Amino acid sequence: TVQTTIAASNVQVTVKTTSAPSSASAVISSSVGSVYRYLDIKTVNVEPSTVSKATFKFKVERSWFTANEIDQTTVNLNRLVSNNWVKLATGIVGGDDKYVFYEAESPGFSVFAITGEKIKPGATTTTVPIPTTTAKPTTTIATTTTMPTAGAGIIVVVIVIIVLIAAYFYM
Repeated sequence: TVQTTIAASNVQVTVKTTSAPSSASAVISSSVGSVYRYLDIKTVNVEPSTVSKATFKFKVERSWFTANEIDQTTVNLNRLVSNNWVKLATGIVGGDDKYVFYEAESPGFSVFAITGEKIKPGATTTTVPIPTTTAKPTTTIATTTTMPTAGAGIIVVVIVIIVLIAAYFYM
């Protein structure tokens, strides 16, 4: 989701996986954690200065946490600003058997890094539970049946006459 300070139409956002930018002066240390992915996110038909907020939804494979000994609760989206990494507020929004889903907000676009910190020895970690059932979307189709009005009145009158005649003969 992209919010701008002025009206914008036909906005396009492109996301490309990229390598670590060579211009970044602040290197993300592998001793603290690990980089899951670098992303280059750009827009078309909107001036960067008019973007007030962008909300990103992304997912991280569960196997990455295990292979790199990463705590799922420490994942962050980091934005490259003036050759420095800025950690953005990031939260867990769900998960399935293969991924953990996250959401983060940014005041703009640039190069981003999805990172996570190593599990600290002796620390208690939280694992996003895998849902036991998957809710399938349901579709409700509303239908309206319209009876023809011209013949319906005659049918009702005929039924009433038949009932009256039957009642007369049985009394």
